[in-house]
Amino acid sequence: MPEGAFGIDRFVYTQLLNDKLPCWLEPNAITLTALLMLVPVLWALEARALVVAGVLIMVRCLLDMADGSVARSCGKVSTTGAIFDAVGDVIFHVGLAAYVLYQINKLTVLNLTILICIGTACANVECLSNNLLIIHAVEALSVYALLRSR
Repeated sequence: MPEGAFGIDRFVYTQLLNDKLPCWLEPNAITLTALLMLVPVLWALEARALVVAGVLIMVRCLLDMADGSVARSCGKVSTTGAIFDAVGDVIFHVGLAAYVLYQINKLTVLNLTILICIGTACANVECLSNNLLIIHAVEALSVYALLRSR
């Protein structure tokens, strides 16, 4: 479990993930799966299935937590994996936010540039805060609120 995890994240790490996932799982495959979750999330948003999109975002969060947990508990920690995880987080969050901005007709080159900077910062905050479930829940609720009001 990452140092500093508390609340619901601590529960997920200690009760669901810590030493409970098999070591044959490859952390980078889990990271890739978490990144590819952007496709069904965007599909659900396009279909206006906002609750399904929210659930998929939370599943993606659990995958994001699982990749690091498997890497640490099975001795598969690598610099490449850590970079892939961070880049995957940025791509997911920026892709999701870009879709929302596009849907509310606010996607411009300036907004996209700002979005990439914010996405990078969010990935770093995500790594530092260890409150992944809360961050993803807020993200899912924000997407729901923005698209619901449209």
